[in-house]
Amino acid sequence: MKISIKSLPAGLLAGLAFVTLCATARADLAITNSTTISSWNQVGGLNPFYVSLTTSGLTGLSAQGQPSAGTGATFTVLSETFTITNGAGSLANPNSNYLLTGLAIVGGNEPANSSLHLYDITTNLISNNGSTLNGSGATYNFVANGDLLGNGHGLAFSNTLAGTDQVLFNLSAGPNTQDQVVLGKNHTYALEFWTPASGFSWDRASAADAGGQAMGSHDASLGVARTTISSLGLAGTVRLGHQCRLQRE
Repeated sequence: MKISIKSLPAGLLAGLAFVTLCATARADLAITNSTTISSWNQVGGLNPFYVSLTTSGLTGLSAQGQPSAGTGATFTVLSETFTITNGAGSLANPNSNYLLTGLAIVGGNEPANSSLHLYDITTNLISNNGSTLNGSGATYNFVANGDLLGNGHGLAFSNTLAGTDQVLFNLSAGPNTQDQVVLGKNHTYALEFWTPASGFSWDRASAADAGGQAMGSHDASLGVARTTISSLGLAGTVRLGHQCRLQRE
């Protein structure tokens, strides 16, 4: 799926004529939707610092639906792993830490009771087939990590779209939760969307990102490990396109 990260200066949204606010979320999470899906939007004149797909890769995309729900599951998961390291995400400076102030994906509806989550999985990511970052046997669990958003609980939202848009999630430093997270060099993270049984889609492509890949689960419970979407029977090895809006720490 496509994702991007960059910084969002205060007061910027009111000046963006091409972006309209059309979602509901927690007070500390602002969502905007843009019909531009052929290139990653700049925010405050800044390009995203990490992109799993470059602008040239934002063509020929396919909508990736969520996994089917496991027995007793309330939510399912689609996720994308990414790494602050050399050769990943078109990083200009892989030897730096970054302050995450927002992110964006290209996708469709995010139904009511959806939520956004972020985990440091550097020590939790393993693989029994291929590399941990791109192998089909990659998997991660939650033995030694917690949610970096929403005071450990993630950020709830809903966002109903008429079609496929670039969806920008703008994180804040309060007043309720501190969600602008420092991403450390050589650390791997998992960006997760938890959604009810149907309605969510996140566009994907076949281009590879050295820093991670598309993953997910039939059950969002933290007791259930995440696996690649090929292991889930959803597709081959693909990117879940993403851009992360960041500001260097």
